[in-house]
Amino acid sequence: GKILINDEKNLDRKISIVGDIDADSPNSLIELHLMNANSSLKGAALSGDGMINLTVANGATWSITDRYFKGKPDYDKNRMNSYVTTLSGDEGIINMNIDASQKDVSQKLFIDTHTGTHYVRLNNIGTGTDGAAGTVLIKVKNEQGVFKANDAEGTLFWNKYDLASRNVAP
Repeated sequence: GKILINDEKNLDRKISIVGDIDADSPNSLIELHLMNANSSLKGAALSGDGMINLTVANGATWSITDRYFKGKPDYDKNRMNSYVTTLSGDEGIINMNIDASQKDVSQKLFIDTHTGTHYVRLNNIGTGTDGAAGTVLIKVKNEQGVFKANDAEGTLFWNKYDLASRNVAP
């Protein structure tokens, strides 16, 4: 089946979804357009055997703060990761949980095709910040856009995150 949630004719309309979106059935398609700062998705995206096309634009947010993330390296990593077919839009915000005290203990986002500019906000649920250098947060097969880091205000200081990207041969 196909689910389309899109109101590009009325860009002021609020779309708010709480919960995971799952397109696990073959030939299933979820197309979700979050087009303004009042619109949000809070949950994981699991494209499975189907397709998820997600637009996050104009200050809309996708918080990948799903119920499966526990911040432990032995936790079921497939349940804390998100998978989408396409991610598009400009000026969209992606919120992700990380444990910056440990390498590779963070939510990960896998995307087939990415276009536009998205800002990544990292929520450190760990006890430190020294162990996360080199952690891969987002993997994209066909990158046509850019991800930028948003600084975060800590209790006594600002956390500055530097995102780097690299091309890896298939």
